[in-house]
Order: sequence, then C-alpha cells, then structure tokens
Amino acid sequence: METLHFISGTFHPGLNVTVRRGLAWSQKGLLPGETITLCVCPGGHNHTVIGQARVAFVMVAQVAGIPDELIAYEHEPSCRTKEGLLAAMSRVFGEVRSDEIMTVIGFEMDLSRASH
Repeated sequence: METLHFISGTFHPGLNVTVRRGLAWSQKGLLPGETITLCVCPGGHNHTVIGQARVAFVMVAQVAGIPDELIAYEHEPSCRTKEGLLAAMSRVFGEVRSDEIMTVIGFEMDLSRASH
C-alpha cells in the first residue's frame, strides 16, 4: 500500500485532490479503488498516519491544463486556484512553472473513520 505524505493535514470529507510534481506518482500504478495511507509530516518530520483513503483517479497534466473543477477539490484551501497551487508549490520546491508536468491524484476519505 502506498503512502501519500502531506505537509498540512487539511482534508475534507469526500473527494480530495493532491498535485505532485513530476511523473513519479503516475508511474506507481495507482488504480481507482486502491487504498492508500495518508501521513502528515510537517517539515519532513513527525510522521503521523491519519488514516486511509481510496484512490478516485490519477491523471498527468501541466498545471495550466488541470481542470478548475478538479483544483476546487484540492485538499489545501490555499491551492484551490492555479495561482495558489503554483505559489504553494514554489514555496516548497523553488520555482514551479505552469507548464510543468504534474501528477494529480484524487482520493476519497471518510473523516469519521480517520485516526488522529
């Protein structure tokens, strides 16, 4: 089972989206319906598994090509626009451009069953 690591533990019930730089996550072979583990590790430390989720979809796109309808489900509120997503990713990784290839992962979780 794959583990998605997050800097922020902000999630909402139902569909969540996370955007990962590059193709590494698209090449892991995640399939819709597969269970993944969610881990919050601010600053890369203090790993806290908060629960599991089911993969809804995996897609590859440039940031500019990610549909606004999907970005609206971004787990992190500041990333729910392309501008906000680029700014947040640039703070973490250095400059991130709108023409860069990203892997978009949609996952569904039930917060009532998440462990804290």
